[in-house]
Amino acid sequence: MENNSLTDSIILLTVPFSNDDKSQIKCLSVVEYNKIADYLKTKNFSPQDLLDNEFLEKLIKDIKKIDLIRAPERIFKLMERRASLGILKDKWSKAGIYILNRTDQDYPTELKKKLRNISPPIFFVIGNKNNLNKKSIAVVGSRAVSNKDINFTKKIGDRIAELGFSVVSGCAKGVDETAMVATLKSEGIALGVVANNLLQFGMNKLYREYILNNNLTLLSPYNPEAKFNVGNAMGRNKIIYCLSEISIIVNSTFEKGGTWSGAIENIKKKWVPIVVNRYSSNHEGNNALVKMGATFMPKNFDINFIQKIVKKNDLKSKKKEISKKEKSQLDLFS
Repeated sequence: MENNSLTDSIILLTVPFSNDDKSQIKCLSVVEYNKIADYLKTKNFSPQDLLDNEFLEKLIKDIKKIDLIRAPERIFKLMERRASLGILKDKWSKAGIYILNRTDQDYPTELKKKLRNISPPIFFVIGNKNNLNKKSIAVVGSRAVSNKDINFTKKIGDRIAELGFSVVSGCAKGVDETAMVATLKSEGIALGVVANNLLQFGMNKLYREYILNNNLTLLSPYNPEAKFNVGNAMGRNKIIYCLSEISIIVNSTFEKGGTWSGAIENIKKKWVPIVVNRYSSNHEGNNALVKMGATFMPKNFDINFIQKIVKKNDLKSKKKEISKKEKSQLDLFS
């Protein structure tokens, strides 16, 4: 693993090192990190300059003066973790994990385009980095799933591979794992966005063969040894959607669970069009999503349909952007 001082600085600022130490200093949120990075840029500096103690002391004073973030003194404590980071990076490297920051060429461009300044500052990755920028279709759904929905998921995983797209999903049991394995068995490509313990997923027998064959890439914006928590699982949803061209929802429980909340967030943000399984065993949730703007899966799921629905969503997004700009201009004169 390359000794990249910018990457090191971002990890030190934004990534918790321990799951259990409640006394550990709170890392910067993405918003806080962006504020610091943007401020440094206006001064012709970079986050890697924070590795210099003298520069860091001066910066903290400046941040206090302009009240940029809360408790800026914690940056001192975060940057003091350099020795621990060195040990962790060595461990991660031996496990086949490499790290990308937003300036790296291999960082997913589609994700950065859609999420902009809230795209994760760091990704931990296992597998072929060339897969990160291939055109993908997301497939998501519940952990608890009927045989009927599992069979649908297997067919759609096969179909996505046949059409030349990658499957992107969340590695959870049920729909996510079924879709990924189906496309991998059809010699397709899969991306797995992991909310917890990337290290463990990378050693999973189910995935290891496909990782070694360059067909599967796992990625996570969280510490590779992070334990499961609901916040990380919810935060993963937007990454899955924004890595894809379209998203297929196999089943969703009405007003309940991560699949539902992720779909609602995507519909509001208009990141990608949503296609839902018309014949799911869980009708209520899927039907409700269609009323909110999703589309039922057609019998003929092909390139023409994908291109048509992507174009339609892009037009909606552009109208939304124009509306925002017009509102912003009105606000200036109100």
